Amino acid sequence: WDASDDIANSHTNPPRGLYADARFREGFAQLAPLGLSFEAWQYHPQLPDVWSLAAMHSLSVRLGRRVGGSTGTNLVAALACARSMVARGESGAIVTLLCDAGERYRHTYFDDAWLAAQGLECGAESDAIDALIERGEWPDELRRSWRLAGDLN
Repeated sequence: WDASDDIANSHTNPPRGLYADARFREGFAQLAPLGLSFEAWQYHPQLPDVWSLAAMHSLSVRLGRRVGGSTGTNLVAALACARSMVARGESGAIVTLLCDAGERYRHTYFDDAWLAAQGLECGAESDAIDALIERGEWPDELRRSWRLAGDLN
């Protein structure tokens, strides 16, 4: 479940906080004794590679250490979460992980010539990610290209 109009909820329209609901957890606890497991579709953002790389580069500069592309994607998701919270008038903390170290990408994602050869130059997008972080300005191109796993529309 997500209150954001940018995120499609499941066709079953689950309520907010479903996994924390006592009745859900009681039912969940019955699965293992029956030899059953729980599987669920968990939505996660999908964006064009150039935006994941742009966020990766922006965050790497800010941290003073390299991070990988999935961390860039995760950064954009955390920023979207913050935007959604602000829109709902909510405050709170957003906790996320650095998914991967970026040292193994020094000859690819951190190599300007390699990025150019792959058509993945992301300087302008990195600047746009910086503006998003610093001023909350969502780039139109990023907003148009945002997708969620499982979104078939």
